[in-house]
Order: sequence, then C-alpha cells, then structure tokens
Amino acid sequence: MAEGSAAVPSTELLEWPKKDKRRFLHAVYRVGDLDRTIKFYTECFGMKLLRKRDIPEEKYSNAFLGFGPEESHFVVELTYNYGVSSYDIGTGFGHFAIATPDVYKMVEDIRAKGGNITREPGPVKGGSSVIAFVKDPDGYIFELIQRASTPEPLCQVMLRVGDLDRSVKFYEKALGMKLVKKVDRPEYKYSIAMMGYAEEHETTVLELTYNYGVTEYTKGNAYAQVAISTDDVYKSGEVVEHVIQELGGKVTRKPGPIPGINTKITSFLDPDGWKTVLVDNEDFLKELNQFKELGSGVLLWKSSQVNLDLGNDTKNLVPDDINCWQTPEDMRYKKPVSVCEARKLYGSSGYKDELVRARTRLFFATGNRTFLDYATTNFAAAADDETTTDKGIFDCAEAGPDQFDDLSDEREKTWFTEPSIAGNAGLVAPLIAHHDHPTRSSASNGPNFGLDIVGIFEKVHLDS
Repeated sequence: MAEGSAAVPSTELLEWPKKDKRRFLHAVYRVGDLDRTIKFYTECFGMKLLRKRDIPEEKYSNAFLGFGPEESHFVVELTYNYGVSSYDIGTGFGHFAIATPDVYKMVEDIRAKGGNITREPGPVKGGSSVIAFVKDPDGYIFELIQRASTPEPLCQVMLRVGDLDRSVKFYEKALGMKLVKKVDRPEYKYSIAMMGYAEEHETTVLELTYNYGVTEYTKGNAYAQVAISTDDVYKSGEVVEHVIQELGGKVTRKPGPIPGINTKITSFLDPDGWKTVLVDNEDFLKELNQFKELGSGVLLWKSSQVNLDLGNDTKNLVPDDINCWQTPEDMRYKKPVSVCEARKLYGSSGYKDELVRARTRLFFATGNRTFLDYATTNFAAAADDETTTDKGIFDCAEAGPDQFDDLSDEREKTWFTEPSIAGNAGLVAPLIAHHDHPTRSSASNGPNFGLDIVGIFEKVHLDS
C-alpha cells in the first residue's frame, strides 16, 4: 500500500492488480559464460545486446538482450557469477519461446552456426502451428513458434506447476493476469494455461504446464525470476500478501527501495516456489535513462582518448563534449532561447555546433558512420520538418548515441584507412566539425551538414 495511505478494504484492494499498469519486463537467469551466450543469442536468435555491466566488487556481470528497447519489450537478463561455469536447470523450468515468421529458415541458420536443434521444425501434434526447439550453450530450451508478425518476439516463459487451477487463481488474483488460453491434452497427460496481460500473439505470456500426477519439481539454481511492472509496489505488495494467505507462497522482499539504486520493488514466491519481482514503473524508466547517460559519457571519454593519441589539437574539445553529455537532464532538454542561456549550458554562443562536433569526433575516433547520422542526416531531417519544434531539433542531435546503435570499431575498413583520412583523423575531426551547424535542405545555398563546407575533402567518399 502507498506510504501514508489508509487501509483499503480487501474487496477494493483485490481489484487493484486489474487496474494497474503492468507488463512483463525481463526474465533473469544464470549462465556459465556471458560472452558465449551473448554471441549465441545475437547470432542465432537475432537478439540485440541492450546493455552490459560488470560489478567486480560483488563478483558478477550481467547483460540484457532482446528484440527491442527495454522500455517497451520483454528481454532476458543474463547473470554470470565469477568462477561459476555451470548450473542445474532442474526439472521445473520449461523453456522460453521466440516467435518468428519462418521457423524452418531460423532453424537452418542456427544449425549452420553450430546450434543444438532438439526438435526439428514441423506442426505440433494434433495441430497446425509450426514449432521447433533449440538448446542454448547452457542448456536452456527455446521454442521457436512460427507467426506471421508479432510486436513481441520473445513471447513465452514456460514453468511447470503441481496444481494448475491453484496457479491460475494465484496469477489472476496476485498479479492481475488473465487466463488467455487453457488446453487439456489427456492423450498426452498434460494441461497448460497461458497467463498474461493481453492475447498471446500481442505480448509475452506465462505458460503454466501441469503434467498429470506430478505435484513437485526441482528448481535447480539456474533460472531465477521474472520481473513485472507496477505503478505502486506498496499496494501491489499488500495484494500479494493477501493472496498468499489464501493460496500459498511466500514474500521474499517487502515493498521498498533497493539500497543504492532507490528503485522500489517487492518479490515473492508463488505456491510452487517460482519467484516474481514487481518493479515500480517510474523507477524502472529512471534506471534505464541513467544507464543511457552513463553509456554515452563512456563513449565520449573513450573516443577522446583515441583522439588524444592521434593529435593534441583535440585536447581542448574533451571537456566541452563530456560536459555536453553530463548536463543535468532537467536542463539538457530545455532548448536555449537566447545566447545567454546557450552560454550557461555550453560556455559558447550556440549549441548546435557542439552537438555536431561531438558526433563528428566520435566518427573519426571509431570510423563508424552511425555517428555521422547524428551529426548530419538526422539533424537536417528534423530541421526540414515544418512541424518540428526547436526542442525537437535539439533532441534529435542530442539523442545519440545510445545502446541500440551499432558502434563497432570500423577503422580497419578500406574507406577509412585511405591516407586522406587516416593520416589526419585526429586533426580533421575538429576542423570539419567547427564549420557551421546543419541547415535545412531548402536553404538558399542548399543543405549544410556541417562537414567540410569549403570542400577540402570533397573527393573523399565514405561509401564502403
């Protein structure tokens, strides 16, 4: 219950989960080799590495991967504990599922990369849905489901339970899920219930499986939990406690902020011992934004070191660029409406040139043309849009880079190693970026992308 609020009658309280704003955020599980698993998921499944962090003082690392940004997609959180190379998955955890337009093609791609296919693609028994099963390097099973299109490719988490009706009631009452589908297959001696917050082709669902006569399973130490969002962890926690008294389970963490992070959570076990963590919606988004800002700052710092190695003429650019990214969020998104305000933000008479300069320097530091999009094309496109506000133009240039961009080092590419660029990269970046900021394509003298407007490098082409 929210701090300071009066007790809510249980009849009203139990309606809260259905009114709350909830979705599946991520599943957490442990792996024996983080880099190996990242490579497998990105190359075989087509996931993107969204973020990665190392916590040496606590001797673990983790990585978040998925098919879209964490703000709107269900993702996996992989945890690697220093020195632990394998885990026991147990008999209770079933599988994850990925929806794909062509299961047959995906299986062949995975096979070509050395993946372990445990069930060849084909229709399910007694049905028409095409599926396949793949085992990842740590032994986790992934079901591949053929669907024409889906907004959420990472679409299922399957867990085995000892009493299906009890589990359905628990997830309905404690977590506000709805029973999306229930199937009984007596010929195969099992039943399943799909639980979620929308139809199974629209979002991630929890697939609860009951095998006739089996009431207990081993949990192992590999799979950890699933995280779900909530607008009020205190009220949600009170509901969970109420339902646990009726159906069983255990609260493992009372509602409140995590020390050092301040993200409010609560966690509990269902009647079968499966763990769920409820995470405050607003705090979760703040945590993601903090990561993005930190990531951008690190990128700038690294590129600055590269440039410093190439030429001392870039030294004076480092503080400006870092300050640009580290400006407090409540100030950064307020477009300077006067020269005076611009000077407050960046210590200069403008702001567009600093933004363009930072991206251009990153391009010459890494050889990656993703940065040119932020320095030029994206900026000019926003300027061309008559409905775009000054704030929108500012945001467009400030928006990148972020963790969704391909920021690989491309300095070995042929087009970058030509003497006209490579021999002067440390000096050329600030020279080019110090030209005028981008202008509209409708300008009298045509569009200006802030890159070499006097034509010094007009014969240098950046095509691969």
